[in-house]
Amino acid sequence: MNISRLIPLFLAGVSGPAVQAVTLPPYPSQVALPGTSVAAQPHLAGTVVEDLLTPFAYRLEHNTAETGSTWDLTGTVQSQVVRAVDGTFDFYWRVLPDAQYESQICGSEDPPQCIISTQTSGPNGPPLSDFHVGSFNVPEVRADWRSDGPGEAAPRMGWFWPGAVNFQFG
Repeated sequence: MNISRLIPLFLAGVSGPAVQAVTLPPYPSQVALPGTSVAAQPHLAGTVVEDLLTPFAYRLEHNTAETGSTWDLTGTVQSQVVRAVDGTFDFYWRVLPDAQYESQICGSEDPPQCIISTQTSGPNGPPLSDFHVGSFNVPEVRADWRSDGPGEAAPRMGWFWPGAVNFQFG
């Protein structure tokens, strides 16, 4: 999965009934996200009322008995609020990771021997498989992704954690 070409995810109509997105179940349950388009749901067309770019920096860690690995990822998240033609608001996100990221792999020796390298995102992008969006004070969230948006990677599953949404890729 190349998350630099992530298809826009959207949380739709959290207060309006018109959107045909999937209701996300509470964690630990998950639901498949089928995807949609403006051709299939014309009410999704609308006007962008806010478009923000927010930088992010994130450290992923994975440790086993033999090695410890970390990846330092940076990039930008694009978020948009769109007023759909039916008057509801849809919220879109797209993840744009930087082309390079740093990785560190350490052995279990004492002292540990580490290899630190700067890597360029390849066809599978950096090692990122989930996108988590928080701070929703609502009892229910409907979500999906747009196949007619920019990008190529789409989420497989989604679920609602109290106040937050998680999209799983891969």
